[in-house]
Amino acid sequence: MIWDSQSQSGTSEYFFHDLIRKYVVVFGRTFSDIIVQRTNANNITADIKVPLEYIPKEKAVARLVSDPNLDRPFSVLLPIMTFEIVPPGMVYDSERKIGTLTKKTIRNPTDKNHLQIMYSPVPYNIYFDLHVYVKDPIDGCKILEQILPIFQPDWTPQIQLIPEMNTVYNVAIEKLPNLEYQDLYDDKLQTRRLILYTLHFRVRAWFFGPERNKPIIKFTTLNIRAGSFTNNAVTIYYSGANGNIPIGSNVYSWANAAIHGAGTVNKSSYQKANTGMLQVNVVSGSFTNDIFTYGNTVTAHVSRIVNGIYDDKGNVLDTPGIAEVVYSQPGLTSAGLPTTSVPSSVNWTLVDIDDDYGFASQVQGGEIP
Repeated sequence: MIWDSQSQSGTSEYFFHDLIRKYVVVFGRTFSDIIVQRTNANNITADIKVPLEYIPKEKAVARLVSDPNLDRPFSVLLPIMTFEIVPPGMVYDSERKIGTLTKKTIRNPTDKNHLQIMYSPVPYNIYFDLHVYVKDPIDGCKILEQILPIFQPDWTPQIQLIPEMNTVYNVAIEKLPNLEYQDLYDDKLQTRRLILYTLHFRVRAWFFGPERNKPIIKFTTLNIRAGSFTNNAVTIYYSGANGNIPIGSNVYSWANAAIHGAGTVNKSSYQKANTGMLQVNVVSGSFTNDIFTYGNTVTAHVSRIVNGIYDDKGNVLDTPGIAEVVYSQPGLTSAGLPTTSVPSSVNWTLVDIDDDYGFASQVQGGEIP
């Protein structure tokens, strides 16, 4: 069962990337070209490629020791090398953890309306042992001197782990400090000498989850809502005025202009001979009681004050709501021609991820609840 963090639901989606086998192959390929060079009594030099097998050490030793004369076919003649995954096996590496929501996105090669998405991998360390079996110490030296200088302390090949996602990662193969030496000769005259070197490695691996197909976003509808109320905009309902209060007038609180409100009229509505409404941008303080304009030319009694903000038309918003609706969609007509008009932009299926048609946008006023 797989938990999808996007849909918050479990799915039974199957996936398999064959990653463990890939790491085994990469580790083995690292040591697949080791050569031992020998020169005979006639001064003729021969290059012997050291065989490499993926089998447990105990099985390899048992196979060699059971043949005292070492006269089996070439596949088991010395020198040989074997490797295997050893305890602790695979261990989670918290130091290399990547953000859980980080993802790689590529174009879906078969569906232009979808993208292929894969979330960040999980880091694990895989532990390997490489065993070198020789009958002559000089052969062991020739092999080790071809291996040890490569790891300082690691060697990092680039591996395409998920070809479908073009996922190329640096996978470090780290040589651990200790190197073990073991001489299996048991002093019997009929027994040939068998020397075993063991090198320990750690492969810094990555494991990936499933690929997911996600649709490309081609349409957006954005509702722009009025935010929280602010003290720098108020609507003042008044009565008992002795004149009209025009836009741009400076208004003050009658009680004390230095202590109480001061501001500028943004919009005014003179409904009756002595009743109206002002939208005021507050400069300082707050409005209470009566108001008056600069020079006391108009005075009025405050009946109600509403804090709020204005929309683009200068209307105060008594309560939060949708001030504007913004529509945006691909700028392509049904005939396949570019357009900036939303009503004309209808054939979104023709728009490809790599196209540069732009977007048709439209802004209209919303409804304030």
